[in-house]
Amino acid sequence: MGKFKQFKTYIRKKLGMTGVAEFVDDAIEANSDANWNKWFSNPKYLKEYDTENRINSYNEIISIFEKFGVFDDVTSLLDAGCGTGQFIVALSKRFSNIKLYGADFSDEGLRVSKKAATSADFYKLDLYNLPENYSKYDVVVCSEVLEHLLYPDKVLENLKLMVSEGGKLLLTVPNGRIDHYGGHINFWSPESWKVFVEKHCESFGSASIGTFNHNGNNYAVICRK
Repeated sequence: MGKFKQFKTYIRKKLGMTGVAEFVDDAIEANSDANWNKWFSNPKYLKEYDTENRINSYNEIISIFEKFGVFDDVTSLLDAGCGTGQFIVALSKRFSNIKLYGADFSDEGLRVSKKAATSADFYKLDLYNLPENYSKYDVVVCSEVLEHLLYPDKVLENLKLMVSEGGKLLLTVPNGRIDHYGGHINFWSPESWKVFVEKHCESFGSASIGTFNHNGNNYAVICRK
């Protein structure tokens, strides 16, 4: 690890931002199944990951989604790439009438999620390769996942397949203008995020796009036609 990266890692640790890519030099390697399993099994990492700021950002984006009527008349919701399950925990505290599901490709992530959100159902899922009998949901959420993927467009196509007719797809990613995290592969500015979403979702439905978390993150609400 170079001296600059060592210094950056030191500063990020001081700020409580230690993450899955702090001690690797390859972002693709950082996002491997093995590496995520390693970090999800590390109690120290989990404590540093689920910060108060992160939980607050979950609640903020849920409130924004509410303003779009996302959760009206919804019976099922999937968090695709559920990570530690804390987004589902935040949802469960506000919507007891919605059946919540979580999916992730990491076995350790699913273990952590199941422990955190006991009322939800979880299953293993590779977003690049949907099973033939994949389920559909009124709402599909993919929050802070696409920036980690080498082929986010392919995953977005699969996410759209899992949205029921008349349902909604909710996406969030960091604002690439201020995101310098080494474990991210994609860095969308608000402008490039808008182009990406509209390009891949124009025929799928209407999109509302904006920022939240003090402009630190981009979001998209796509309502299926």
